Amino acid sequence: MKKVTVFWGAIFALSIFCGSTFAAITPASWQHNMTITFPGYTKTSTLTNFPVLIIFTKSISGFAYNQFSSATGGDLRFTTSGGTELNYEIEKWDTSGSSYIWVQVPSLSSSTSIIAYWGNSSAVAAPTYTTNGATWDSSFIAVLHMNGKKGRDTCLDATNHHHNFDNAGISSDTIGRISGGYNFKGSLYNGFLGADASANQNAGMYNRDTPQFMAGLAQFTMSCWVYYRGFDNPDAITLMGYNDCLEWGIQNNSNAPMVWAFSTTSYIPHDLTTTGVALNTWSHLVVTGGAGHLFQYINGIQADAGGTWSGLTANGGTTPGPVIAKEYAFFTTYGSAMNGIMDECRFEKTYRSADWVWASWKNQSSPDFCSYGAPSAVNQPVANNKSFTFQRSGDLITYNLAKPAFVSIKYYDLQGRTICSFVNNTQQEGTHVYKLPVASLPRNVYIQEFIAGDFVKKERVSVSIR
Repeated sequence: MKKVTVFWGAIFALSIFCGSTFAAITPASWQHNMTITFPGYTKTSTLTNFPVLIIFTKSISGFAYNQFSSATGGDLRFTTSGGTELNYEIEKWDTSGSSYIWVQVPSLSSSTSIIAYWGNSSAVAAPTYTTNGATWDSSFIAVLHMNGKKGRDTCLDATNHHHNFDNAGISSDTIGRISGGYNFKGSLYNGFLGADASANQNAGMYNRDTPQFMAGLAQFTMSCWVYYRGFDNPDAITLMGYNDCLEWGIQNNSNAPMVWAFSTTSYIPHDLTTTGVALNTWSHLVVTGGAGHLFQYINGIQADAGGTWSGLTANGGTTPGPVIAKEYAFFTTYGSAMNGIMDECRFEKTYRSADWVWASWKNQSSPDFCSYGAPSAVNQPVANNKSFTFQRSGDLITYNLAKPAFVSIKYYDLQGRTICSFVNNTQQEGTHVYKLPVASLPRNVYIQEFIAGDFVKKERVSVSIR
């Protein structure tokens, strides 16, 4: 027969997540944890190293900023469901509102889950990976959150390439689609993000140090959020591009994003969308090229018939380089300037799939992409819980509920994997006696977790055979 021995002095503080193993951090050192899933990702392909936007707000039931040991969120950590620590970057930390965090998820599918941990006074210093660009893998050339002010190197590149942009124009910091953004006011010489500061291009924001960082790419992707207010003149503007080589922008007919490829004397439209960009609302725009193809997307949906693409090579231009929100002034008759807000501009050296583009839009625009589980309190005292009494004798548990509550009993191995689960239903108030079915368990050491409402008790249990 099997005999159950309980070691009362060994209360394990394990976070309870099916399939979890903890390799990089010790979960018991963090006072709070929360499972995050992604039911909003409904596509079939699995995305690799996808930067997921996580938003912490006070509206998450059970979440509070005063649970953190660091006022700036330095004790925040993320892991996969298997326990691998994840790279992340805090774009904005706001204890009075919403905090925006980018987490690099190694493998994203509809069944993926990750775990957030916080509340550790011994780990208040944020890891190096939160600020060294590790969240953005090598496919990203520049990621601009558009949160900077005027001055040299003020529009910061979040990748480890440090392709920061100068802001010498009058584009201003404002509320963006995700945290901050840049407001381009639709007047000539209002500034742009780009590679050179010549007056005839309305340069106000540019990268002085490495203006050639997109040269020679066989594949590319550019993306941004745009709140477009319309043209100040019946003309066209460049949203993003590689100056004098490839420019991607909005032209006046139907307000449709358009791709240009420059030669020394003229431009050649490679592709024109059939859907216009709506005015006075946020739109997520993407252009991606590779393997001879060129596609554009508006709000996650392909918006063109597809164009051709042969690689990113300067065609005689004198100032090739990355540009954003540039007045389209290749011909003297053109003179429109960007009139709207831009946010989250990205340059990438890879072709992105339709599923990747859709997931980026959905994640950054829809609150139901991520699902935030109820935060669990670990190592919290339960002796003062006046609404609940708990007694154990051998393999019998006796408990009294002062009010109806959900009751769950689970067994985990020491790596955090779920072995079995019992009860899992809501029980009425009163006294309950439950006989633990431990005789069916193989000989081993387990963590027994008993939950009744907000009461949580964890014990180390050894099952032996005689």
